[in-house]
Amino acid sequence: MKQDCTVCNALCCRYVTVQLDRPKSKRDWDRLFWYLNHNNILVYIDHENDWMMEFKTDCKNLLPDHRCQDYEHRPMVCRSHDPAECEHHQKASPYKRIFLSAEELKNYLNQRKIDYQYKPH
Repeated sequence: MKQDCTVCNALCCRYVTVQLDRPKSKRDWDRLFWYLNHNNILVYIDHENDWMMEFKTDCKNLLPDHRCQDYEHRPMVCRSHDPAECEHHQKASPYKRIFLSAEELKNYLNQRKIDYQYKPH
């Protein structure tokens, strides 16, 4: 990395985020519970009300000094990342609502009186 990523410990190289379809059914909620029952995964709603899943995992090319060992051949998503937009410099949280566990998501749904549970037959 040519920019100084020692300030933020290369935050952008320590996770992967994937946008999810907005949950609408019990099956969708059940899938979110399943995701949240795995280590190093969180689900959040961003400020545009998009549902996202974040995997806390370091890039395989991240060196101990926070530089990229394959900088010249890095993927486009890395190339297009603007260091000025680094999470370290943001004043507000990227999360409008964050769920670190299935229990947190259940509490959120219960507060909103959303029926998310499958009924036993």
